[in-house]
Amino acid sequence: MRRSNFALRVPPTLLAEARKAAESYVKERARRADPAKVSRILARVGRGNPPIDGDELPLEFVVRKVKKKK
Repeated sequence: MRRSNFALRVPPTLLAEARKAAESYVKERARRADPAKVSRILARVGRGNPPIDGDELPLEFVVRKVKKKK
């Protein structure tokens, strides 16, 4: 995938609202995520590439997975 940066000047209030909307979107996606599906996908990806620092799942995913099993 190709990435490009585009400098854009926006008022601070608009930037703050955009950040809030993006954070809300990411939190909603994370809340609906199924840790079992994530684990299955991750098991298929990156074979032969050892994990590096920062690749760990957040603790909340691990805790949620343990609670569902009980």
